[in-house]
Amino acid sequence: MRAKLTLRLWVIGTAVLAFAASASAQGLLPQSLSAWTAQSGSTVVPANALEQFAGTNAAVLREYGAVSGERREYARGAKTFTVTLYRLKDATGAYGAFTFLRTEQMAPTDIARYSAIEADHAVVATGNLLAEISGLKAASPGDLRALVAQLNSAADKTPLPTLGRYLPARGLMGNSEHYLLGPLALQQALPLGSGDWLGFYEGAEAMVARYRSNGHEATLVLAAYPTPQ
Repeated sequence: MRAKLTLRLWVIGTAVLAFAASASAQGLLPQSLSAWTAQSGSTVVPANALEQFAGTNAAVLREYGAVSGERREYARGAKTFTVTLYRLKDATGAYGAFTFLRTEQMAPTDIARYSAIEADHAVVATGNLLAEISGLKAASPGDLRALVAQLNSAADKTPLPTLGRYLPARGLMGNSEHYLLGPLALQQALPLGSGDWLGFYEGAEAMVARYRSNGHEATLVLAAYPTPQ
């Protein structure tokens, strides 16, 4: 009797795992968006193949907890724009990846709390989802808000990190703040040395920001650890 019960539990467990794997492979980007229609189905890749979308940034995105990537092109007549969506383990990782991908040349927008735009390119974070949109000259702000609304309904809204609140406001250079969870992002934000010299392996989190005062620039590193030790 015990053997039969064990077999049944194994079959049920296998079915649940198969269902979960299938769900994680499904895309989140919609088939249609406002007056736009997807050119084809979504291309979805796992974390170990993010180079297909993110290139040299793939390793850093994995450090922030990226678990998959998805890309879809939308068309309206002869106009097109492309959305690349990264799903991360939690909102903390998505926020960190947003600060990593946002450049100092980008301007904030009212599309989402964490959104930035430059010429034909935008980066948006909502919950545990991070989207990069290219071809923006073809899309309107309303189209982007519709996209964010759909993503927001599917996002996992875990609490965001609060470390950035402790950054001094005076002299802070716009878009220079980077929230870091690992040595790869630290190396790019502050190339003082290789390896985990800040202690991320001990659970550290950090903010790096640049300041300007009296014609001079300085970089501030603010790190928090899970225990005083």
